[in-house]
Amino acid sequence: MPKTEDGYYYYGPLVFVNNPFDNDDKGNYMYPGDPPIDCDYNGIPIDVRGNQCVTNECILHPDYTGNREFYSNYLDLHIPSVKLVKLWFDRNLFETTENQIKKLIIRYLLLQHNRRSLLHSIVIKKFSECLDMEDFIFLVFCRNQEEIDNYLEDKKCLEETI
Repeated sequence: MPKTEDGYYYYGPLVFVNNPFDNDDKGNYMYPGDPPIDCDYNGIPIDVRGNQCVTNECILHPDYTGNREFYSNYLDLHIPSVKLVKLWFDRNLFETTENQIKKLIIRYLLLQHNRRSLLHSIVIKKFSECLDMEDFIFLVFCRNQEEIDNYLEDKKCLEETI
């Protein structure tokens, strides 16, 4: 995606600062290298040398290499932890909520279909069992199986009364 009509490069919630010396009210992310001049085949802004302007330490990057220290009982796999993903945003001066971070982690998991088809199929299967995204997010980030079972039982009882 080339620069938009307003002159900015966008990648997810990132709006790249054009010139660090300007009073830029719109840009919210300044890559520590050269500013972007184009986008690569993944839509990631690249600089004049062809370097991606989002590191793979960011959950938005398709080749994210960050942590997988949170064990999701619901998915039965290790996934990125909310705490460490939020740390990247905090270091880059982004205000994010826990729920926004959880949605970005879910997005990351869903986009892994080209790289890890088993991961993608597990996530899709579990997602299809849920009523909506909020249920799915809650279940994925539950700390233990008992909490999951109680939540699902409550949902089942609620559905039966409707």
